[in-house]
Amino acid sequence: MQTKAFIIGATGNVGKELVGQLQATQTNFTLGVRSVEKAKALYSPSLSYVLFDYDQPETYLPALAGITQLFMIAPPVTAGALQQAYQLINVAQEAVIKKLVFISASAIEVDENLPLGQIEKRIKQSTIPSGIQPLSGSPSH
Repeated sequence: MQTKAFIIGATGNVGKELVGQLQATQTNFTLGVRSVEKAKALYSPSLSYVLFDYDQPETYLPALAGITQLFMIAPPVTAGALQQAYQLINVAQEAVIKKLVFISASAIEVDENLPLGQIEKRIKQSTIPSGIQPLSGSPSH
């Protein structure tokens, strides 16, 4: 199966950088976005887009269809953010994602008691081969 990446948060600052890097390497990818029209205006209509919204768990599994590599940016900090991240990790396991890259907030070790630390811990406990990519440097785990 050919590698196909899925980028969550593609219209944000980190997502824009990641899209540029994947385009430069000619990686096959799909952008997971809350607004396809907004994303098409930001990028090119010729790119691949699919509806993905952390607040709409029913978008998770359809968005991951045919995807082999998931670039996961944590959901916005809300009361349900941790549960949303856990649910996405579970769905990614169901979808048989081959690699999950979690874009974390910093290069320092994250306290496992804080939400980002709990998400990282859950990813490591999953069956998906994974890596943690800090925003400020090379992979920390």
